[in-house]
Amino acid sequence: MGIKEGRVLENFAARRRFHIVFVVLLVILAAYLVPKTMPEESWDGWGKGYFGAQTMLTIEHWSKDGILNHKLLFLPIGYSKAVKYLDEPEMRHHARGIVTGELIGRRLYYTHFPPGYILPYAFLMKAGFSERHWFRLLSVCLSLTALALLYISINIIASPATAFVVSLYYGISTMFLDYADSIANHAVDEVLRFAILLASLIAIRSMPDKLGFKRYTVLIWLLYFVLAVSSYDSTLFIFIWLVSLDIIFRSSYRENFARAIAWRRWLFLGTAPVAGFVLQALQNMWYLGFENMILDFKGVFLVRSSISASEVTGGEGMSILSFLTDHSFSVFRALDSITGGVPVMVIVLLTGAVIYLKRATSTRLPSFAFVVAFLVAGIAFPFVFDNTTNFEYEGRQLAPFAGLLIGSATVLLISSLRNLRRVLRCGRGKIHSAVLIMVLLPALFYIWSVQAYRTVEYVGDWPNNDEDVEWVEVMRTIASMTTADTVIFRLVQRGKGDYPQPNPMTEFYTNATVLHFKRQADIKRDWLWLKWRSEEPFDTLFVTENLSAIKSLAGDLKLVGKIEALGGLYILKVPANVRPSLKSP
Repeated sequence: MGIKEGRVLENFAARRRFHIVFVVLLVILAAYLVPKTMPEESWDGWGKGYFGAQTMLTIEHWSKDGILNHKLLFLPIGYSKAVKYLDEPEMRHHARGIVTGELIGRRLYYTHFPPGYILPYAFLMKAGFSERHWFRLLSVCLSLTALALLYISINIIASPATAFVVSLYYGISTMFLDYADSIANHAVDEVLRFAILLASLIAIRSMPDKLGFKRYTVLIWLLYFVLAVSSYDSTLFIFIWLVSLDIIFRSSYRENFARAIAWRRWLFLGTAPVAGFVLQALQNMWYLGFENMILDFKGVFLVRSSISASEVTGGEGMSILSFLTDHSFSVFRALDSITGGVPVMVIVLLTGAVIYLKRATSTRLPSFAFVVAFLVAGIAFPFVFDNTTNFEYEGRQLAPFAGLLIGSATVLLISSLRNLRRVLRCGRGKIHSAVLIMVLLPALFYIWSVQAYRTVEYVGDWPNNDEDVEWVEVMRTIASMTTADTVIFRLVQRGKGDYPQPNPMTEFYTNATVLHFKRQADIKRDWLWLKWRSEEPFDTLFVTENLSAIKSLAGDLKLVGKIEALGGLYILKVPANVRPSLKSP
């Protein structure tokens, strides 16, 4: 005799119990995440704050100059009105926008990712909020909302117990905790992805109501379009999920599906990301022109999909086998990042045990078709654009798959142990108990142990991804040396190339544009060119780590002023009203 349908953990009239426990989970997560937004030296996990700082720099440009003046494009450089001159050929070696691919060289703006996700943060700054913790707090609110949407969605296709375990597994993961406060695209991408997931499930349930179903379809299209202009990460996930959901439904309700679902619906939904991409292409053409726009997209596609130019242009080709092998490894990297490196064989054994025991019992578990749908949707983007899995956060695409599989297995294990006598009374009771004890129990123990270890270690490092407090104080002191537009010319010894890219956190803390050089002669040349070219006056701070170097530079440029020592740096300030006595080279 099997376990009665719906008896998961216990026979509950108990949906509310899990809802309450889930709310408690949200409160605990908020109690951890909200204070983490406050310390000035703490950042999110995306590049340990590198890309969050770039977003903050972009928001400042948009807020001060107007969004349209920057063509709604990402501008990852410290604020100064003189920044626009870095897009001229003489200064493009300092540009930090277009770098990936580089088929058109370096340019000021970043054009490879849709900028829509920046808008909520830009509106927040326009509303008068300037301290960074408000922007991180907005991200935390969006991330917790996304987790709630995931919980509600899993409730529709599974039991409340499974939904809670899925939310618990993902909510306490370092993948969630490290990016929940990200000021980059992660929070917006997550909340839109799970909003579409929920809307699609509600739409399927409302299918008998044709008008209601059409309204939900339009809502999904609109959400999908907003996602497409905000983030590329989940666009493939959403399309594959929507098609998979229709197929799953058709297998159960063929007549209704035949009347209400057709290829025209998939084509309609597919126009949402296409429209988003076309809009970005027009935006990039506005900035680059048609030919450079095409070359720019081509360059970044080749790099992100790890296809060399020779393979596309007819040179040395890549075999299908090597292509599949290389791109499959990216899927394993993505799975590793969400599970913490749990071996694939453990996932396979867990999957087999769940499939077998689900047939042997009547525990209420979601159709395994949903697990497969989440798997296929989750691996699509990492497989096609395999180099993106060098970014650990892409593992979030597999969070619904890993969460639903592990959540189903956990509920099945607890339910089976609570009803072990009934399981043993089945015709193959001994085999069932062997699978339960020798496969499911150790696999889940290992998986949850890995998760718990990662979480405890991460939480113990609070506030996480933090910069050295003394360094932050030095940068803030430099920022206080001037109140006008400021460009910092810094001579450095380390870094790639003759003009190493500065850390955007340096620009965030100093509230200035920072230009790095390895040669003193290059500083002289570029400072003179920019001072004579710029119609907007700007203060200059020359910064070196060597006193003799800055004295030599001052003599070269015929500048007089007090050299200040601060935190191992030597700084010479040149006010905006000082015009160089030397001519521009």
